[in-house]
Amino acid sequence: MRLSLLEILEATGGGEVGGTQVGETFSTFHTDSREVRPGGIFFALRTGSGESVQGLFPLLFVGLFLSSMNLPRNLIEVDWFRFAATINPVSYLIEGVRSLIITGWDAEALALGFGVAGAVAVVSLAAATWALNGRLTRT
Repeated sequence: MRLSLLEILEATGGGEVGGTQVGETFSTFHTDSREVRPGGIFFALRTGSGESVQGLFPLLFVGLFLSSMNLPRNLIEVDWFRFAATINPVSYLIEGVRSLIITGWDAEALALGFGVAGAVAVVSLAAATWALNGRLTRT
């Protein structure tokens, strides 16, 4: 599919930088500037703050340790830890992969793993859409 620069600017509400001709058409689209080839166009993604993204790491790190990463849930003897691992979505992702290694094709573990992955994707996309709409109304 080939799009002209004018079509891209109208669709994204973006601006042209770098002296490209408005009538020029592009067939490949990239968010990594190292991958751009002749006939391709680069899109810079604006994220707001790198510190806020990096600040989520401790939360994700704690989430890994409060999951069934090190021990299957049925072998966890401490009640509060088993409860935390049961409500933690990361446990279901890990258990889906673990089932392939230990028991083979466990349909229940795989369905839960893919279900949780899908739910996380839907929630993430909804939150990203909400944040983008808020950002676009401010500009």
